Amino acid sequence: MRHILLALGLTLGVISSANAQCATGYTQLSNVFACQLNSVATSIPPAISFKDSSGNVWTLVKGIPMINGSVAGGGYNTVEVLYNNNIVYSTNTGGNWFRWNGSGWILTTKPNP
Repeated sequence: MRHILLALGLTLGVISSANAQCATGYTQLSNVFACQLNSVATSIPPAISFKDSSGNVWTLVKGIPMINGSVAGGGYNTVEVLYNNNIVYSTNTGGNWFRWNGSGWILTTKPNP
């Protein structure tokens, strides 16, 4: 059951005294004893694609990040595209991290999980 909950972005809570509490970074779901991760991150790979908060579909094709089937701002040599806290990030073969600004990639630091 724990694996099923994790696949859904849920984790089991921790009992503290008589009250159920979620770990830091998690929010308790109402009427059930389960906690949901506050910032669910999705990464390509292992995912095939993800949809951002604007409804754009992101994929990674032969090292090139794609948004709605078109090249996303000239990115290349990309090994991962990450959606975290409503921000799209990418990292390349050189280990550099970039943040999508809506029209291109801006050099940034590795995002926190």
